[in-house]
Amino acid sequence: MLKTNKRCQLGFKTLIDDAVFQHNSRPCSLADGDFNHDNLLDIVVINFDTNTIGIFLNNGNELFAPQITNTTGDQSSSMSVVVGDFNNDGYLDISVTNYDLHNIDIFLGYGNGNFTKQSSYSTGLHSNPYAIALNDFNKDVYLDIGVANSGTNTIDIFLD
Repeated sequence: MLKTNKRCQLGFKTLIDDAVFQHNSRPCSLADGDFNHDNLLDIVVINFDTNTIGIFLNNGNELFAPQITNTTGDQSSSMSVVVGDFNNDGYLDISVTNYDLHNIDIFLGYGNGNFTKQSSYSTGLHSNPYAIALNDFNKDVYLDIGVANSGTNTIDIFLD
């Protein structure tokens, strides 16, 4: 076995300045995907205190376009976000957990960076959904959604 002493050096820099967020928006979760089919990774972020998701489209020059926001509902307290093609149209969609509304939202993407809230699914009274994951849990080739509910100590699986 050949050993090497090479070290990986990482360099970090700020690409999205805090000035682009609304005052006290409290971003708390993010995911990435190519939301506008330009082969660049874009970012979606949960803004906990403003009850919005923010879309940041990658300009390709180490900068992102100004935030495009969509509401998650009054006092939704969204906690977690995932990205996947939920309706199999070739465009990425977004799902978020809404802690205080006891549900998850699905936002359908149009392939141009814009999203529309399509539906909400209840996770049950006092469930407080906290975390979300995607997988094909039942092996039918469609994405399913798993949700961890901190209020009821349960896990919900939403099968597509």
